[in-house]
Formats: sequence, structure tokens, C-alpha cells
Amino acid sequence: MLTKPLHNSQRLIKQNEDGSIIIHLFVIPNYELARIFLGFGNGLEMTRPEYFRNQIKSVIQKSLERYAQNTLQCLSQLKYIKYNKG
Repeated sequence: MLTKPLHNSQRLIKQNEDGSIIIHLFVIPNYELARIFLGFGNGLEMTRPEYFRNQIKSVIQKSLERYAQNTLQCLSQLKYIKYNKG
């Protein structure tokens, strides 16, 4: 994000010893911006505004629930598959 800013309003607030950074963006939160942030996976944490942070958090929680459900469905289907050695 330092070499390729997300937006022209991006300002570096702090660079931590562990290599992480805190930046400030002056943007209007929207669907597209949420998707860009989500694309960083666990490499990004949004702190403010709180309502937008909660929207991002909700998307992540729903994704985890979907994966958990699919995992349980896959595991329940495995009991019907018989494995025969060689």
C-alpha cells in the first residue's frame, strides 16, 4: 500500500516495527471499496468507521458460516463413500 496507494487521499499515519502500517483514507465507503478491502484477506484490518467495519465483519462471518456448512455436508457425504484398497 505504500508503493501503490489505494486512493489519492491515502496518508501514512504510522509504520510499525513489525512492518505493518496504519493509513488514513478519505473516501465514501461503498460496495466496491468493501470488495477491495476484502481482497486483502487477513492482511488488512479496518478500524473506522465502525459501521463499515461491521459490514466487512458481517461478510467475513457469513463466509465462514458457508464454509463450515459445506465442510459438514462434505463430511456427512464421506460416510457413504467406501474405500477399497488396491
